[in-house]
Amino acid sequence: MRVLALGMVRNEADVIEAWVRHTCRFADALVVVENGSADATPAILAALQREGLPLIVMECPTYGFPQSEATTAAFRRMVPLFRPDAVLPLDADEFVIAPSRAALAQALAAIPQGAVGRVRWRTYVPSPDQAGRRCLDPPREITHRLRAEPNAVFKVVIPTAGLDPQRVRIGKGNHAIQVAGSEAPRVVLEDLPLGHFPVRSYDQICAKAINSWGAHLAATGSPAAVHGSWHLRDLFARFVSDRPPRPEDVTGIAINYARNGGRPLAWPEAVVEDPIAVEHAIRYAGMSAGPSGLGLIARTLEAVALRASGRAAETPPEMPEAAGLTLDLPPLRHLAARHRPRSALQLGCGAGGYLRALMAREGVEEVFGVDDAAPDRFLVAPDRFARRPLGEAFDLGRRHDLVFCIETQRPIGAAETEAEALVGNLVRHAHGSGRVVFSAAMAAPDGTPTIRWRPLAEWLGRFAARGWRPCLFETLALRGLASLPWLRAGLLVLAAEEAPAETEAAAAHLVALDAPAPPRWPAAPRPRVIAHPLRDPLRPA
Repeated sequence: MRVLALGMVRNEADVIEAWVRHTCRFADALVVVENGSADATPAILAALQREGLPLIVMECPTYGFPQSEATTAAFRRMVPLFRPDAVLPLDADEFVIAPSRAALAQALAAIPQGAVGRVRWRTYVPSPDQAGRRCLDPPREITHRLRAEPNAVFKVVIPTAGLDPQRVRIGKGNHAIQVAGSEAPRVVLEDLPLGHFPVRSYDQICAKAINSWGAHLAATGSPAAVHGSWHLRDLFARFVSDRPPRPEDVTGIAINYARNGGRPLAWPEAVVEDPIAVEHAIRYAGMSAGPSGLGLIARTLEAVALRASGRAAETPPEMPEAAGLTLDLPPLRHLAARHRPRSALQLGCGAGGYLRALMAREGVEEVFGVDDAAPDRFLVAPDRFARRPLGEAFDLGRRHDLVFCIETQRPIGAAETEAEALVGNLVRHAHGSGRVVFSAAMAAPDGTPTIRWRPLAEWLGRFAARGWRPCLFETLALRGLASLPWLRAGLLVLAAEEAPAETEAAAAHLVALDAPAPPRWPAAPRPRVIAHPLRDPLRPA
């Protein structure tokens, strides 16, 4: 059973590594919407990507961006590409409790077609002696949970059989979904609980109470619009009162978290020791230390103020120089974060906007561009450009960690000789341990095909003949992060070291996705730099 997990995170440095590692035990891919964290969460996610974990990070720095919109957008982008059997929407403080991947699959298989699964929280509570110190690995260190959950809180698990992803809307908090505007039938999965770690330390819950309520207000515009966030409102009120909670109060806060009425519960009567079985090891504890609760609140407010003034880096530094260009940056950013290439070569570079972006933000030290004709302006140094016919063989005498051809100014590949030359030029200039990124397709903004003169399977065959085969996860990740339709449907990531057995399955998956006709824009797009995928709605294909 193929499983896709997804979630939205912000300021979760103390738990993010454990959550990613644990979730990746049970999921084939994990999509994380990173919502402008002010702590080390982005740096830890980048480190985990470099390890090769099946992790996709979608940047969404907008403060107060509604969680429901973010998770729904991620679902609609990724499910048609990965084609999972089930999707697990999770928060960063929620951990799957299952003895094995097979046990998870068995539980998910019990959900009838057309229904969604409901899983119960098991809320874990730090002990009084843990409450005043920093937690380095919550699911391993916090081993006591509530004897009984005071509220019937469920999260959804979404089977995808017969489901149209574009008609699905995931509710706030991942507590429910709608399909075509109606609630889907639900079945409780008693053998699949979720370990819930909402309160882990004093600094963490202090920052969460204030920052999360602020984000809720930014999203809704009204303190009266609670929408399931009453517990954040109440926590906020406690921390800004004349008698705010102290570190020794953390255990009590955790025991009564999101508890709506009734007599307060207390340690130790309300808990039982029931540790979660974990297999991961924490490598980035030093990175997770971060600021105090007050420091994290201050950093968040600083970021919000900068964005409100228009001086934050929500748009890339290369934006002014790229005026008049259309650039879709998230796919290449993902690849750069995952592989940290030192050098990059683009065939069909045009004005060099992508090369400039790789240098400006991703730290690529050496870039070079090749095109049929010299551009009117080039955003990189002039000696970083060479004029060569892309449909004829050439050798620049250098190799690069990343070689890509995703757009061309004229159709390439209609003739047999041009197709052979283009593929040869790409692999000839790539290091054996590097990556080749190729758009096997699609259409220019006016609908004119740029490269797709041949079926995708034929392009894959040409690369395979030279020892380069598709990387399925990376290809699907780049397509899912792209907003331009000719990139969403045509991007390929290829490597020289992929195992043939795995690449046969990868090729079959990609060929099955291959559209019978190139998607077209409804109208020519306006020039713009797409820096964050969730802020640029997908255009119909």
